[in-house]
Amino acid sequence: MELIDNISIAPELVLVGCCGAYCGLCPKYYSNDNDHCPGCREKEEHSQCRIYRCCDNLKEYFTCGECGEFPCPMYTHKKLGSKSWNDTLLVNIKTIREIGLENWLKQQYQRKLILGTILKKYSNGRSIKFYCAVCQLMPLDLLYTSLKEIEENLNGNGQNNRSSQIAKAILKEAAKKAHLNL
Repeated sequence: MELIDNISIAPELVLVGCCGAYCGLCPKYYSNDNDHCPGCREKEEHSQCRIYRCCDNLKEYFTCGECGEFPCPMYTHKKLGSKSWNDTLLVNIKTIREIGLENWLKQQYQRKLILGTILKKYSNGRSIKFYCAVCQLMPLDLLYTSLKEIEENLNGNGQNNRSSQIAKAILKEAAKKAHLNL
């Protein structure tokens, strides 16, 4: 899998939350259960989300990163999930400000492709949350290296408990080297 630089980001824009979430790496986006989420901008207005109402409806920004008040008390006091998830959102907004939405989105798209490969080939269906967290938090180059190691170890034999265990062990070891607490 190579780094992709010439993708069109237009289809991916619907997966960007005002708060810095990238829905393409969220376990609820991949869920088949009642808690499936279509994404922050797809199909439904998220009028229950104060951040969405402020950013999109009131100030007409695409992300909170465009706002001169960021990070405002509403953003920093809103509990959007676990501490690591909230930290990731904050880092995402800061990264969008530093490298621009298009470059950030290309990185997220590459992460989504890796996640898709892992879920399709090596997931037993019980570790989606783990794989999503890995693909959100791990440096992109380490994700590629880990995927290559998984593919070399399994020689294309996937979709069973053993392959899932091996993939998960390789990703856990890589996360440990990167000082990620999953």
